Amino acid sequence: MPSSLIDSLALQLHPEGGYYRRVYQSSSAQYFASHNAERFLLTSIIYLLQGRNFSAFHQIRSDELWFLGGHNTNMIIHELGEGGYRKTILSRDNPFHCVSAGQWFAAELMENSDCHYALCYCSVSPGFDFDDFVLAESQALLHCFPEHKALIERLTRDV
Repeated sequence: MPSSLIDSLALQLHPEGGYYRRVYQSSSAQYFASHNAERFLLTSIIYLLQGRNFSAFHQIRSDELWFLGGHNTNMIIHELGEGGYRKTILSRDNPFHCVSAGQWFAAELMENSDCHYALCYCSVSPGFDFDDFVLAESQALLHCFPEHKALIERLTRDV
């Protein structure tokens, strides 16, 4: 089913891992001092994780609201920030979660065999722009959060 979703939804590879397609951006934009740039007020994507793929630790300058859609396993969102570590499981009973601007976060499937997948809808405000996206380097993240070494090494992609 996941490969047919990739084709039918016209998804493309995301640099953090997984597949996505932007499905909405507001018609209005404005300057945001927090971004030092003009951004759309809101953007939304469809995002798919499947099998052993994961969303590597990254951060953006905006709040991101995740909604779990079609899935045959739950999704785990891992966050690292000033408040320490936070783990959120997206499921039928808890289908949405907001990652605050500036948090380091990653996502993976609860079960990760080839047949497992989770389709999410992610909305970002102020709107997402790749200029606001930072993919974590494991050594830099380990310097800040050494107690989470195994998690960081598992969910980063050093290039």
